Amino acid sequence: MKRLTKVFSALASLILVLAPVVANADVDTTPAQTTVAIHKLISKDERTIKNPDGSALTDEQLKNQLGDVEPMKGVKFQWFKVNDTDTVEALSKLSLAKLKETYTTTGITPATDDLGTTTFTVNKADYGLYWVVELANDGSEASKKMQVASTVPMLITLPFGTESGYLDTVNVYPKNKVETPTPGKDVTTLGNNDSGTKVGDTVKWFLKGTIPVDIKNYTTYTFNDTLSQELDYSEVKGVRINGSTESFVADTDYTVNYEQNSRKLTVALTESGIAKVAKYREDNADANFVGSNAIADATDGAFVVVELDTVLNEKAVPGKAIENETTITYDNPYNQDGQPKETPPSDRPEAHEGGKRFVKVDAKDKTKKLAGAEFELYSDSSATQAVVWTQKMIDANKAETDNAAKFKNVAVGQAVVLVSGADGTFDIQGLAYGAEGDKNDAASSTYYLKETKAPSGYTLPVNNVFSFEVNKTSYLKDPTATDLVPSEAKEVENKKTPELPMTGGIGAALFIIAGLALMAFAGYKMKQRNA
Repeated sequence: MKRLTKVFSALASLILVLAPVVANADVDTTPAQTTVAIHKLISKDERTIKNPDGSALTDEQLKNQLGDVEPMKGVKFQWFKVNDTDTVEALSKLSLAKLKETYTTTGITPATDDLGTTTFTVNKADYGLYWVVELANDGSEASKKMQVASTVPMLITLPFGTESGYLDTVNVYPKNKVETPTPGKDVTTLGNNDSGTKVGDTVKWFLKGTIPVDIKNYTTYTFNDTLSQELDYSEVKGVRINGSTESFVADTDYTVNYEQNSRKLTVALTESGIAKVAKYREDNADANFVGSNAIADATDGAFVVVELDTVLNEKAVPGKAIENETTITYDNPYNQDGQPKETPPSDRPEAHEGGKRFVKVDAKDKTKKLAGAEFELYSDSSATQAVVWTQKMIDANKAETDNAAKFKNVAVGQAVVLVSGADGTFDIQGLAYGAEGDKNDAASSTYYLKETKAPSGYTLPVNNVFSFEVNKTSYLKDPTATDLVPSEAKEVENKKTPELPMTGGIGAALFIIAGLALMAFAGYKMKQRNA
């Protein structure tokens, strides 16, 4: 069978695949066994080493490709004979436990030697497709170092041949994946990604970063966060290692810089701060240091945390998620060009606020809109917990400017009172909705209006407290649209004051007049009789 020689990088150039080429397939020249020699080397250069013919490379060839390299001693690999139809993509998704469960033909190499080399041998009867993975940290010095630059898995086809024939020994130089920081981001509390927030209230964010095993070699570890226009910077409350009592001092262990024009915040660990993180890593080797795959939702384990306070301002669009992310700029000895690098962005937690529209109408003729009705706003059905103004909420509702006629007694800290306008309409925005962790699409909260004054000529309802829902679409039909369309207003009815029969003062006056008339008539008759 004719085979093609192929060495290529898959999974974004992270997986090494080796397949053979044979010049003459008519004669079986496959060796009785093939030895795979794995060379574990570390370099600042992250490129894949090129040796498509499976030959051993000299020191000079390695240096020409990657510059200075360092062999890593004491690393073990496990190999699995997999199915001929298995793909790199599918195999990469399997955990070590799942690989052991699925494939029974397997083995573990000896630890790499002083030159970073280890081998395993496959007999002719077992030729086929092999998946090779580096084993995880076992606590040894070599495996601790391996965390800095772990080998990505390899897919190898055996026997392996070139145009000159099959090789007895195949040399592979797997690509090393150097450990770098990975950022994460939460809102309100660690591990939370969704938060309903009232306009003018504080939105707390947590900027998180993993702690590489070689953090002591870092010269730069800086969080970057560009705030959206709906968020005003307040302050960085502090920096810490999650789960640690170690204190970090502002301007000593970290620096904070916020540029108002660009809205960019940087929080940089100083040399002292990096040293504290590195010491914690070394002193707590058995601690649970959160990895790149878990940092987004991590609440437990060790990682760097920056606590950032912002304020939700009047530019927030009711119902629209306000997302925020962070990156980390880092510099370590493995940066090939010697310049700091920036990580991909973290996950994007969000905060949101909403509102509701109303229209006051005649109960019998809903085309008649009623002005002058007054309402108090509450967050509970018993109407005891009044919603109060923040300055940003006043600004969002234009309660002191364009819409001043639709509100009453507007001042920071005062209870919100709404007034129906000449067209019967009134509305409120800037309200928090949903419980912590409720995603914006599903989040909702119930609020209450208490009518305290009916329009002129109308009576207050018997039950003057009614509820309404605030959610993503209660104020705008689609808060993410370019052209914003108001949602339908909730109708609030009033009945006219009824006309009452004549009683009280008017009735008594008529009775008196009638009595006087009767007395006058009686007097007149008596006068006639006497005459």
